[in-house]
Amino acid sequence: MKRHDLAAQFHKEFGLFTFPVHLAMTPDGKQIKKPSITKWRELPLHESPPTYQNYGIRLDSRFIVVDVDVKNHKRGQDTWNKMRAMLPPRKRAELDRVAERLQTVTMTGGRHHWFRLPEGVSIQKNPPGFPDVDFLSEGAYVVGPGTDFGTGTPYSILAGCIDLEYCPVYYDEWIAATMKREVERRLEDREFMNSPAAVQQFTTYCQNCPPAVEGCRGDETTLKVALTARDLGLDGDVCFRVMWKHFNRRCQPQWDEGGLETKIHNAYLYGKDGVEN
Repeated sequence: MKRHDLAAQFHKEFGLFTFPVHLAMTPDGKQIKKPSITKWRELPLHESPPTYQNYGIRLDSRFIVVDVDVKNHKRGQDTWNKMRAMLPPRKRAELDRVAERLQTVTMTGGRHHWFRLPEGVSIQKNPPGFPDVDFLSEGAYVVGPGTDFGTGTPYSILAGCIDLEYCPVYYDEWIAATMKREVERRLEDREFMNSPAAVQQFTTYCQNCPPAVEGCRGDETTLKVALTARDLGLDGDVCFRVMWKHFNRRCQPQWDEGGLETKIHNAYLYGKDGVEN
């Protein structure tokens, strides 16, 4: 695919706007890419795609580009590999297949993976837990293939199929997996003493605290009881045994084993009120 062919195809098929970009120097001496025109987000589409030597492609809500940054020893590729490894084998294979349909390579060896984005899916550019990987969509742009900023090393197309497919996994799933792994790691590092005095204190608490009542914030009541056990230094197994015997039988209705285990698990993982933070 020749220089600007991708811009021309996107303009023809989707009406994506292109505009000139250049390299600029920051006060601390770093080079950054910068649009050469102001208000590039608001400008109307051209009737035909321009042929700027160095250009950006303005994205809209129909697309997401996963930007894997490796310049200056950044860890984008390692992060992308870890993101893939988080997925079940079948979904990982599907992601790899779709990601290879349109993939561009930056001047420094990074990757832009292009996907379609379903209507109504919101995107956060820099979610926590993904160093040197950005999720770009509406309000962002990517540098187009053929751009070289006079270096002689242009952005290039590794795979160029304009018939994009929907991304089979979204960054919120990756965020959830990353957060869960991190809090589980912290939980593993925490030492639960299960002292007899703490067990007795928690038993007395469960015998006298208000029960969980459906329709009266029973979920919150149950989570707070489990958090009490965690703060006393009791592990999840001890917490379950004591709550099952001395708390659950007073609840209306009673929790089944799976439901109570889930509430305890969430309380221990996520902290206050069992809500992910």
